[in-house]
Amino acid sequence: MSSRVAGRYYEEFADGQVFVSRGRTVTETDVVQFVNSAWYTNPRCTDAEFVKQGFIWNGVELRHRIAPPPLGTFFAAGLSSSLNLLDDTLMAVLGATWRAPGAIAIGDTIHLEQRVARKQDTSRSDAGIVVFEMDVRNQHGELVNNDQQTCLVARRPEKANHERTVRFFALEEDLSERWVCGNSSFGQRFPAHMESQYFEDFKVGFAFDTRSRTVTEADVVALTALTWDHHPLYTDSEYARKTPFHERLAPPLLGIAFAIGLDAPLAMAAGTCLGFTHTEWRFLGPIRFGDTISLTQTVAACSEQDADTGIVRLDMELVNQDGGVSVSGTRYMVVMRKPLLGQKATGGPKAWH
Repeated sequence: MSSRVAGRYYEEFADGQVFVSRGRTVTETDVVQFVNSAWYTNPRCTDAEFVKQGFIWNGVELRHRIAPPPLGTFFAAGLSSSLNLLDDTLMAVLGATWRAPGAIAIGDTIHLEQRVARKQDTSRSDAGIVVFEMDVRNQHGELVNNDQQTCLVARRPEKANHERTVRFFALEEDLSERWVCGNSSFGQRFPAHMESQYFEDFKVGFAFDTRSRTVTEADVVALTALTWDHHPLYTDSEYARKTPFHERLAPPLLGIAFAIGLDAPLAMAAGTCLGFTHTEWRFLGPIRFGDTISLTQTVAACSEQDADTGIVRLDMELVNQDGGVSVSGTRYMVVMRKPLLGQKATGGPKAWH
């Protein structure tokens, strides 16, 4: 077996470099696969009669079904993989920030523009940090999805020939490998009532916890088929056996897919959420086949935006059956404010989260 590394080392990236992927057309099948895999049954993606009434997405009125907004991030992972930039040299994805500035329509053809935003040396001699801007654009050149991804990338070794190394899930704080999920960090929390709809109804410390879901091999196969991200740690048992994990893992994005789907039935701001400014994800530990995970969310802050809206900050942790956290995150939700006494809520197209 060849030990030659196919991807680029840390030294081979330069600020401002841009890599453009092939295109991919978004199909009805892709949408159905994501909805079924994630359990993301938002009506703007699944209900043709609902969308005829009109709904608001990021300030724009739409009257047609759209692809689930997170699908742009999932497709970006597969399109990035097709560039082969980090084959065998990616040591960890430390975190990601997600934005969906535009809607992806069924039938759009999208591509990825992956730009090196900055590089950062570390105290480690074997790796450095590369921050990528991941822009997904449609056939009109419109930006529909943006991720900023922070990666730990291997440096070029002194020896010309060496065995490829796979080390995932390093923490940015100490850049040390984590093979076991840390414990949940949330302290005292207060169960929220589901009548919380408007901005004023959200209180710091309110808890929104979901049911659980077990990770199966079928889930992993479905996600890799959908995204085209066929990293051998997810798909090759012999490759995975030689890593410190000794077994295949679920892609970190599967945790995000589950989080999105598990959150949807809570409908904590159904009809009043106008969108999200951005969502931050931090990948802390592995998700293993057979793990049973749930999403734990806490209102961390509420800030008035203007007379009509406020922003609710939700801190999130994806927790497994042992209380370990594999993914943590923060999302910033734009929520309508409660109408004044005697004032009717503004009519027109519906918002939906």
